[in-house]
Amino acid sequence: MYTEGDLPSTHNETPSTESSALEPGEMIVSIPEGAIITSVTVEYAITSHNMAWMSEQRSFLRCVSEGGETEQQVHAGSSESGGTKEYHRSGLDIANNVVGGGDIAFELHVFHTWESWNGPGGSNTEYVYVPNETWKVIVYYELPEHDVTFFVKNQFDETLEGASIQVFGMVEETNESGNAQFYLPQGSLHYNAWADNHRKLDNEPYEVIDGDNYIQVELLRVFNATFTIEDYQATSCRMP
Repeated sequence: MYTEGDLPSTHNETPSTESSALEPGEMIVSIPEGAIITSVTVEYAITSHNMAWMSEQRSFLRCVSEGGETEQQVHAGSSESGGTKEYHRSGLDIANNVVGGGDIAFELHVFHTWESWNGPGGSNTEYVYVPNETWKVIVYYELPEHDVTFFVKNQFDETLEGASIQVFGMVEETNESGNAQFYLPQGSLHYNAWADNHRKLDNEPYEVIDGDNYIQVELLRVFNATFTIEDYQATSCRMP
């Protein structure tokens, strides 16, 4: 959310997506390194006052990071009266070609097509502006997944087939080689592991790195023993 104050608009009677506001709103959205952007949603409001009409509002969003693009159309307001119009657009692909994640830069370009004969011109809030704390940009992304193989054995170095590994609520059982395979995002994660006649492991930490990952898991085999205790009575006697 933009919180730096009201955003001014630039006087331009016929702005296009090739135009640039003199003082566009600027915003940085941070996403994880390596994230793959899938879409962008933008929300904002524009207020027209001092005899300016909402139908004279013009605006568009531009992603200015390397690989970013501009929206394909200029969005106009409606109604031949003053007031505030809210804008909401989702599914924008203007940042889909930005690679590497990190800080993604956006600009909101806002224009007004009318001023009175003695208006200030240029960039101002005299007629049309974006109220503070109304401009929001949401970046949707996916994290790349990496091959992660868990190998499960016990303290006797016995490979465990049919052991269960749980990650993110997903459970996979080990095959005859003691392996269970997942595709997981990079970062610090945790797993649970269990098998019949073995002690369960809960919330064990591990690190997923870029590339192949091989996680060794050792479960402690436990044994059940049954004991029978018999009560013997002994009789003592005094020797003569």
